[in-house]
Amino acid sequence: MPLNESIIIERTFNASPEKVWQAITNREQMKDWYFDIREFKAEPGFEFQFEGGDENQKFLHLCKVTEVIPGRKLSYSWR
Repeated sequence: MPLNESIIIERTFNASPEKVWQAITNREQMKDWYFDIREFKAEPGFEFQFEGGDENQKFLHLCKVTEVIPGRKLSYSWR
């Protein structure tokens, strides 16, 4: 896949939109479902990073929020 090609992942959950929104935007809940980061703001332009991998190899993930429709949509770049 070329580096400039997008990957879009959609999921349907048996949960209220409010509960899902909190899981993907509230830093304390994000670490239970997603990843653990120091700070997060659901605001276009907000940049965040986190490390992933295992004890042998770590990878730095750099992300930037690109679009927000509160309670409905959260988009971000991830490299």
